Amino acid sequence: SKLKSREIKNIKPERTLSVSAEGKVVATPDLANINFSVITEAKTAKEAQTKNTDKMNSVIEYLKGIDIDKQDIKTTSYYLSPKYDYPNGRMILAGYTLTNSITIKVRDFDNLGNIIAKSVDLGINQIGDVQFSIENPDTLKAEAGELAIKNAKEKARVLAGQAGVRLGKIVTFSESDASS
Repeated sequence: SKLKSREIKNIKPERTLSVSAEGKVVATPDLANINFSVITEAKTAKEAQTKNTDKMNSVIEYLKGIDIDKQDIKTTSYYLSPKYDYPNGRMILAGYTLTNSITIKVRDFDNLGNIIAKSVDLGINQIGDVQFSIENPDTLKAEAGELAIKNAKEKARVLAGQAGVRLGKIVTFSESDASS
């Protein structure tokens, strides 16, 4: 019990100044993700698969030919479903619908319109959202973090001056990501 009371006597009250600040970095997107689909209807499943595969393979070969890396072309869905007609209230198999979708990454925005137009000519008949993003956001996040720390230090310096106290070293900090 003597040890505990000695430890308590040696504890000095911490004097802290807490501030919050943010760092913002603006960047232009350098990557477009595009979803392309070939939707094919045919009397048989085999016919739907053959027609669909021929069209999608033509698109993929074209994309590789214009230097889209094969790792930037990913199949995202392949869905074969029956199609029915209902004459006189009876369900009759009318054929099959095959939807084959890929997502591609495009870095050359000057060529984006040509890629879409040529892909449609080769058989793409559905285009999903074109999503623009930053390929490597970590560098930008680090830059924003450095700016936030600099802003927090400046804010603390001003507040300490107003309060007539001296700043010591940073005791603790926390970070939150508010990317948008």
